[in-house]
Amino acid sequence: MFVLGVRRQRHEGGARERPAGRLQYAMVPTHQHAFVGAFPSLAAAAEAWNGGDRKAALALLDDEVVHTMCAIGTPEHVADRVGAYHDAGVDVAIILPISPQPGNPQPAANTYFSVAKVLRERGTLADGSTPERNN
Repeated sequence: MFVLGVRRQRHEGGARERPAGRLQYAMVPTHQHAFVGAFPSLAAAAEAWNGGDRKAALALLDDEVVHTMCAIGTPEHVADRVGAYHDAGVDVAIILPISPQPGNPQPAANTYFSVAKVLRERGTLADGSTPERNN
């Protein structure tokens, strides 16, 4: 699961604000097979992306695809998605926040810790796996 960002409120056009990071990962030829089921127009998007037409590639990434592949929303919403994986039997859910600011890891760290706080409060984090902020 990729977490594109945690927001207190959804901005207009919410899911379309930062899909490029996720799309770049799906465009890598060795990773494309993992995204085919969730991203039906992947072949066409990859062709446009690799041809340099980023705008056309992003146009093929609709909100449903973004929300299937990513958790976007409040810390509670993202924790709900992680909890659903946990309830389905996943022992280790890996959350990979993507920073909206290249070179600045703080927004991604803030996302991670805010989601971890909700998971900790809900008792979803296993003993000994509670992340702690060192600042």
